[in-house]
Amino acid sequence: MRYLFRLLCVCTLSVFPLVGCSETTGDGGNGGSAGDGGTAGDGGSGGTVRDYAWGVAQSIGGEGYPDSYSLAVNAEGVALVAWAGGAEGTLWVTQYVPGSGWDTSEQIEGGGLGSTTPAVAIAPNGRAVLVWQEYANPEEIRASHYTPSGGWTAAVKISPQTAGPGSQGSAYAPHVAMDGDGNAIAAWQQLDSEANRVVLAARFSSSGQWEEAQAIDDGTADYDSSPDVAMDPTGNAVTVWSGNDGQGGRIFASSYVSRDGWTDARRINSPTNVGTAYRPDADIDAGGNAVAVWAQAGPEGDVWIVRVWSNRFKQDGGWGTAESFETTVSSYPEDPQVSMNAGGTAIAIWQRVETGPERYTIRSARYDPANGWEPQTQVDTDRGDQDYGYDPQVAVDPLGGALAVWQASARIWSSVYTPEEGWGSSVRLDSDDTAQDAAEAPLIGVDAEGKGTAVWCQGGAPGEGLWANRYSDEATADARAAVEMVTE
Repeated sequence: MRYLFRLLCVCTLSVFPLVGCSETTGDGGNGGSAGDGGTAGDGGSGGTVRDYAWGVAQSIGGEGYPDSYSLAVNAEGVALVAWAGGAEGTLWVTQYVPGSGWDTSEQIEGGGLGSTTPAVAIAPNGRAVLVWQEYANPEEIRASHYTPSGGWTAAVKISPQTAGPGSQGSAYAPHVAMDGDGNAIAAWQQLDSEANRVVLAARFSSSGQWEEAQAIDDGTADYDSSPDVAMDPTGNAVTVWSGNDGQGGRIFASSYVSRDGWTDARRINSPTNVGTAYRPDADIDAGGNAVAVWAQAGPEGDVWIVRVWSNRFKQDGGWGTAESFETTVSSYPEDPQVSMNAGGTAIAIWQRVETGPERYTIRSARYDPANGWEPQTQVDTDRGDQDYGYDPQVAVDPLGGALAVWQASARIWSSVYTPEEGWGSSVRLDSDDTAQDAAEAPLIGVDAEGKGTAVWCQGGAPGEGLWANRYSDEATADARAAVEMVTE
């Protein structure tokens, strides 16, 4: 799932499997960030030759700069975007429908003092769930669900009045994932009476009802935060989060077994590391097996090193042993994200700050279910004089290909990955209109055919707000030429 928290833009990506369920992302499980649902193939590394290209960027909504937004894409290619912004924290949604284009924006009534950090999930049948943080006293998590026949329902509160004995704390930063039948799980962090953060989760039934929220952490950490959730087509799920257990930041996880409920939380980062682990992200395949990634700092000899770490969850064996696949000692990684397809192929992506002549590059590593993590590679190899790459996101498609997006020099860039060729040339996605201001914080999702949708925020009039571009066979020859000209 991929959730970016920034001063200007707070972007959330719902991630869902591409076989029978709906990320985000964008964390895009089983087929790509924000990808979801449907019969999407085996998720292997077969041929990925497609006559796809990026089209021309277009404004899709947002009056003024959004302070947070979310993207989810299902197997049929429907893209759902939710955002909050403006002086009153208004909540909006819009969707892209293949063959029809982008719908008119629709306002969602939050029922409080304003909204922020929306997160969306969408199933193959078009059902969707939206959760968000509502400004209230205390702040709370609210939700609405969508059916093609009935539209969006009235908002309901899903966070409890108390997060523990004697607690009346505010709730923050919800994430949500959906299975193939339209059931969903939302997770968030909530303050208890002693200002400690705890992690709660609530399940939504496709019949239209939310179950009572419950704490899923084990109470050993006093500052649980950044929960991420991923769900497979049959309703199994994993949630990961960071927490301070008195010895520094650690990564914790709990798994949900369909009809059996949540397992006990356990620590999944390296047990011997004395540093800090933070910013976990997870995705899941069609069989309920998952992978989690995070950044972890610790001493190695006389040097303090930050690396990307990972752990693997198997339905028949639980979590394994944490391992690091980021080996460079002259730099440090930030904000790792991961996307996994139905067959268990995954790609992790992160921003690496290199020492010496400081520059930020975009790095990735591929996970093969049979062989583990492959050596890391650079994604943005041909970006010219663009010395700073930020906020990378990735979506893996059912055939093992992938789309990556990132921000560099206030512009949005993308690269296409194929198992045969690796990462291709960088292509610029945003508008070349000189009246447009900085473009930043992109999100990406793919459908069952490997077609992609990218969304980002962009300032400057006209068209200030959210923008989008499509990677597909829909791009005309003129559109392809325009993107190539912008890139050059």
